[in-house]
Amino acid sequence: MYYDLLSNQLEVCLVPSTTYRARNGCCCRAVVSKNPKWYQDFCRTYEYDYRKKKAKTIIKRANILITLKALGEGKKPCSKYLDHLTEIAENIQKDNTWSNEDIEYFEQYGTLPIPFTNQF
Repeated sequence: MYYDLLSNQLEVCLVPSTTYRARNGCCCRAVVSKNPKWYQDFCRTYEYDYRKKKAKTIIKRANILITLKALGEGKKPCSKYLDHLTEIAENIQKDNTWSNEDIEYFEQYGTLPIPFTNQF
């Protein structure tokens, strides 16, 4: 999770607009890369309305990175998000476990079988 969060973050760039405003030099925002899905969901659970305009999160990315790094080193950090992050890590681990059939297939052919839904 630490390296996933470290290597993936929200990045937005400006591209020329395709509307009638384009001739005036107007641009629109385009997403280049996004935060990991687990981090987006995590931040959504700690949102609040700031002056009722749009939701903001109280999560600081640097604090989460420090907590995840400490967990990776085997330390127990003092963070109010520790229980929630541990739960997320367990769910990710559960989703990434291989069945015995997958392991046997991998030992025999050297690759994992591709699910039908991911082929297209």
